[in-house]
Formats: sequence, C-alpha cells, structure tokens
Amino acid sequence: MAHILLVEDDAEVVGYARNLLEGKGYTLDVAGDGEAAMVAYMTRRPDLILLDVFVPRIDGLRFARGLQERFPLDRVPIVVWTGAYEPESIGDLLDTPHVLHKPAASDELIEVVGRALGQETKARALRVLVVSERVAALRALVEELRAEFDVSTASRWDEALALVDVRPYEAVVVDMDVEGTGSIAERNGAGILRTVHARHRDTARVALIAPEQERFGAELASSGAAEVVLRRPWDKGALATELHAIVG
Repeated sequence: MAHILLVEDDAEVVGYARNLLEGKGYTLDVAGDGEAAMVAYMTRRPDLILLDVFVPRIDGLRFARGLQERFPLDRVPIVVWTGAYEPESIGDLLDTPHVLHKPAASDELIEVVGRALGQETKARALRVLVVSERVAALRALVEELRAEFDVSTASRWDEALALVDVRPYEAVVVDMDVEGTGSIAERNGAGILRTVHARHRDTARVALIAPEQERFGAELASSGAAEVVLRRPWDKGALATELHAIVG
C-alpha cells in the first residue's frame, strides 16, 4: 500500500488523518514543519504528500517549491489540505490539481488521496537512482525508465551518496560526467559507483560512459564497481533490459 508524508502541525488533525489513512491500509510519516518534511522526504521518499499550507519554520508552499527545485523529476503527487485558501486559488500558487478545503469529510479525503495516487495497488516498482549533472540526460533517463521503475534523481556527488545511504535502491545508474568538489579523491561518477559497491553490495550498479571514457568503463567493470557499462548513446530500451537482467 502507498506511503504518505503528512505535513501538519495540528495534533488533532494529525490524529484524525492517521486513524483514517492507516485504517485504509496506507503507511504514514508525519512532519510538523517544512524543514522536518524535507528531512522526512530525503529519508524515505513518499508516494504522496498531504500538505498543510501554514506550518512552522518553512511553510507548506515554500516546502513544495523547494522540493520541486531540488528534485524536479520526482513526480510525487501533492494534495494540498488547507483552510487558508479557496481550492481554486491554490493552482495559482502551486502546480497541483489536488486540493482539499479543511475541514474535509473522511470520504472526500480518501477519494482525493486515491485519485492522486492513481489507485496504484500494483506491486512496488523497483527503485532506481539516476545520477547526472546534465539536466537533459536526467530527463531522458527518467522518460526511458519511469514506465517500468520507480525513478529518483540526483545531480551532485554528495546528494547521490546521501540518498543511497538513507533509501533502499535496487540499482544506481551513474553518468560518468558527474563531478564534485572538495579534497577527497574521486568525487565523480566513478567514485559514486565505487562507494556504493563498498557500502551497499545489494545495490546494482550501471555506468554510462562517453566514447572517450572507455578506460573508465574497463576499470569499473574489472573492479566490480560497475556490473554493467553502457556506452552513450545506447539503443532505446537497452538500459531497462540491462537493469532487469541484474535486479530481476
């Protein structure tokens, strides 16, 4: 069943939502402010966010906009649940069609949550993290994989490793052009794969290399840091086929 992140600071509303949603089989994380919500999202990406607008520290709208800026290709639906705005005005403030006005009847809340989730009762898709500094590459990879996998994205060395450390991914796909800063050696795509190989043996690893990066590909394959090396560009569908081959 789907996992929901509830961003809400009213204990009574939290209790009402928890009883209702958990009674329907959903699992629930609760964050009482926008900063805590961002930490919760990074720790365990939800299938849906149920968002109050007026919460402390970072309000709901700023949280949602920050989320969309940091993870522009994550397509986690947001249901705005507020008594502060009329539903028709929320569309001008935040790009979501799912708006509930407080107080909402229990059947209305369940109906909107179900609609936002698309009633996805199928088994959880395999989680894949795609890492590239190039926005165009990230977009192309997400478009290719999202029909078959639950795809997350990262564009920085440190962000990618932080995500792998806190979330269960079946596979990591790394563009060898990714770079980083600092004094630690190999803060780049090869470094990500070697670190994942050392820390998370159950996570499959795919390297995407340019034609001039054959040496990197050979070294990563021979060391076991990459289980699959694909040369850019690859045939359409080849990446999904390779992922299925190594993660099932």
